[in-house]
Amino acid sequence: MAPVLCCYAPVTRVPFLAVPLLVLLQLAVAARTNQTAGATMAPPDYITSPSGGFAFGFRAFTSDPTKFLLATWFRFGGGDSSQPQSEPESVVWFAKQSPSGATTNATAQSVLSVTADGQLTLTDGGNQVLWTPPTLERGSVLALRDSGNLQFLSDSGSQVLWESFWYPTDTLLPGQSLVYDLARSEGKVFAKRADAEFTTGRFSMGVQRDGNVVLYVDLLKGNEPPNAYWQAYTNSPDGNTTVTFDDRGRLNYTLHNGTISSLIKPVASFAAGEYFQFARMDPDGIVRTYIRPKDGGTGNTSWTVSGAFPDDGCNKWTSGLQGMCGPGSYCLSAPTSSSRDRLNCVCPSGYTYADEQHRDSGCTPAFEPQSCDGENSSDEFTLVELLNTTWEASIYYKKFSSVTEEQCREYCLSDCFCAAALMIGGSDCAEVAVLTNGLRANGVTTKALIKVRTTNSQVISSTSRTRNALAYKVIAISLAILLVIAIGGLVAQHCVAKNRETAAVESEREIIQLEGAT
Repeated sequence: MAPVLCCYAPVTRVPFLAVPLLVLLQLAVAARTNQTAGATMAPPDYITSPSGGFAFGFRAFTSDPTKFLLATWFRFGGGDSSQPQSEPESVVWFAKQSPSGATTNATAQSVLSVTADGQLTLTDGGNQVLWTPPTLERGSVLALRDSGNLQFLSDSGSQVLWESFWYPTDTLLPGQSLVYDLARSEGKVFAKRADAEFTTGRFSMGVQRDGNVVLYVDLLKGNEPPNAYWQAYTNSPDGNTTVTFDDRGRLNYTLHNGTISSLIKPVASFAAGEYFQFARMDPDGIVRTYIRPKDGGTGNTSWTVSGAFPDDGCNKWTSGLQGMCGPGSYCLSAPTSSSRDRLNCVCPSGYTYADEQHRDSGCTPAFEPQSCDGENSSDEFTLVELLNTTWEASIYYKKFSSVTEEQCREYCLSDCFCAAALMIGGSDCAEVAVLTNGLRANGVTTKALIKVRTTNSQVISSTSRTRNALAYKVIAISLAILLVIAIGGLVAQHCVAKNRETAAVESEREIIQLEGAT
């Protein structure tokens, strides 16, 4: 059977299916004898599932419309619009490079095809392969199911050679599972760097070979216990744990002996098929389940969080003391917040975000820190207090017991290594040189005293750096010009003097010669 790209449903408004599906099927039948070349798809084409609830194809990046994501997404409105939805939440799978995990970027010239030799490939329009699924078997049909599962099938259509459910990105759909399987996938989902940024982020959820379900700060190299910030402790010699998202919004894990436990239970029960839904490892490291009524029409266009875990995200950190927010910042747990709200990483007074677009990257001082070479006086610094706030106190390098807050302040101000002092229990003072694993919440009794400069004369900013650099350049160029002018003036003066001396000598010679002649 000749290769075809198939959605199993006639759609007339999609560019790729401008030729009716019946014609494609007729070509497929005819190709059994003449080996007709496979069907192709190019940006911005896409195909749909039979019910029209999902689409698969090329989706332009919001940040750069000249580049496209090869993806599967929810397609709302019953096909009333010929354009895919722009909201990034609707994307449930996208092509990644193997084994690097880098996101595949297509261009307007890219072509997805099921080749005549049975290979599913995305090329740059030429000979360079941008993406291909990890299967060596020949196939002929690419089908998008109503479950959102994209499948590459054998010639007969009865054998699944590859499917997107085996290789999730950051999302699980109803009926999809995570399981450790070396033959297919490593059983992990990776958070994106941001909602609309389809690159690998800081966190992952996976089922390990030993059966343990673990959440990792994937930014740290290696899936080792010190890099985990949550685990189910389901590891056993038998392994074989499966995480499954069902059609009632429950995220469960099943052990090798059949025992089922819940990771997420929906806030309210609902009938199967009543909602569009998915579970996702979000960019802030929290796994959330989302729902959206199928009968909401055009008036209900937003996703609602129906459940989440872990439910105390700001209190999670690795045994390597890496918190949910980067160094120099603290995770804010507001009184009314819950795991359904995104974690909020905040800079203390005097600090700025290392990356404004990714605030979980941490914060850096917006001033020149105190040096230990004797150039800075402690009078140039003060301590700004933050109530109900703490950083990792176990890595203090000095600790004083039974002291007053005033004494604690004096100790830190006179110590050039002290970045902050933590008043613990009202009488213990811990000096820390590094602000890591920060947390602010009502239940925290520690008071943080952050060292900052008393004036903004030493404030460091990109603007001031640019202005200073420009000023230095202007001064340097001006000095160079003045130096050249000065040297030129000296040379000119020397030349004039030399010429005058030479003229005087010549004149004297002429006088002597005239006197000799007479």
